[in-house]
Amino acid sequence: MYKFISSIAIIGLIFNASCKEENSSVKQDLLLNHWVLKYAERNEKPTSTLQNAYINFESDSSLVSNVFSNENPIFYEIQSNELTIGHNKNFRLKIEEVTDTSLVISGQISKNDMKFVFIPSNIN
Repeated sequence: MYKFISSIAIIGLIFNASCKEENSSVKQDLLLNHWVLKYAERNEKPTSTLQNAYINFESDSSLVSNVFSNENPIFYEIQSNELTIGHNKNFRLKIEEVTDTSLVISGQISKNDMKFVFIPSNIN
C-alpha cells in the first residue's frame, strides 16, 4: 500500500512540474513578438513621453528596445511572471498580462512606478 501511495505522489509531482513548465513556455512563446507601446503610466498618471516606444523579444533570450536600452540587443530572463532585463538585472518588471493581442508590464524604473501596455506591431 505504501508503494502505491508513493507512486501516486511521485506521478502527481511530475504532472504538476510539467504543467508549470508548459505554462512558462507558453508565456515565453507569446512574448516573442515586436511590441509597440499603446499606453504608459508614470506614478499612476498617463505619460506621453514614451511615444514610438517598442520592445522586440527574440527567441535567443535577447531583446531590442528603445525603452530599456539604446536599441542594442540585451539579455532578458523570465521566471514565473517576473521579467528581468540585463545581465546585471538592471530592470525587474512584473508581467501582468500577456496574450496574443497585448502585453502589460509594470515595475519601478528610476524611482518611478511604471506601467506599460504594448500591442503587437501588426495590430496598429
